[in-house]
Amino acid sequence: MKRKTVDISTFFSKRSVNSGTCDERVKHQEKESIECDIQELDETERQELDETERQELEERDMQELEERDMQELEETDRQELEERDMQELEETDRQELEETDRQELEKTDRQELGQPTVHTDLSDISKSRAEDPRQPRLKLFPRTLQLNRRRSFKAEWYNTHKWLEYSQSKDSAYCYACRHFSLPNSGDSVFTSVQGFRNWKKATYKDGGISTHKGRSPRTSDSITTPSFSL
Repeated sequence: MKRKTVDISTFFSKRSVNSGTCDERVKHQEKESIECDIQELDETERQELDETERQELEERDMQELEERDMQELEETDRQELEERDMQELEETDRQELEETDRQELEKTDRQELGQPTVHTDLSDISKSRAEDPRQPRLKLFPRTLQLNRRRSFKAEWYNTHKWLEYSQSKDSAYCYACRHFSLPNSGDSVFTSVQGFRNWKKATYKDGGISTHKGRSPRTSDSITTPSFSL
């Protein structure tokens, strides 16, 4: 039996080639593994970076949203405060205007009706029995709203009630006789008070006002004489 003769150089040459091929294959696999690891690492890092960026973006959006909400809330509060202040100011202005209008209207009414400023004294009626009753005959006496009508003193009442006198400053009627000739214990009467009588609606009632006072005061039917006046 013949043995196959193998060339030693050829053998080692083939072995060397096979060994080199194997080494290249191993290196290639290692390279691919490294590249794969790098890709996986890059992907992981990219995902982590994307997640970080996403969180930062969400936080920024949330902050912007909160800031916007806060600004809107502050703006709403500011507008509500301005509206409330404006309403209060308008209400104050309206009240002041109404009060001014009321005062001007009262002043105008007094001027148009010839009503003077009301004083607390009675300096415009007789001060003693030495003076005659003050009986001014105004073209237009002040008119006062009583119930549903404006009423006033009438100068014609002087003709039937000689004892009657009228105060322009108080817009009230008084009894001349009772003020100067009544006895100390004769009692008080509206016709002798500081306020006087000014219920013009009941002035001519048979059971009230001037007529009633005349019937209750004997002095008004007595003969009273002053330098230029007599009852």
